[in-house]
Amino acid sequence: MPVECAPGRAPELLTDVQARARIVYGLTRTDWTQRRIGEFAGRSATTVNKVKANASAA
Repeated sequence: MPVECAPGRAPELLTDVQARARIVYGLTRTDWTQRRIGEFAGRSATTVNKVKANASAA
């Protein structure tokens, strides 16, 4: 994970690319819920679901 989007950085300061990197990282964690991933990335659980669906389709 890039340093600029690593844990500890406030989600509201993240760009869309950085938030997506956090979402992708969160999706690799089997113990994280979509809600937790969304909070980690500063995005909604719906956004997490969309990224997950796009990753599955690719």
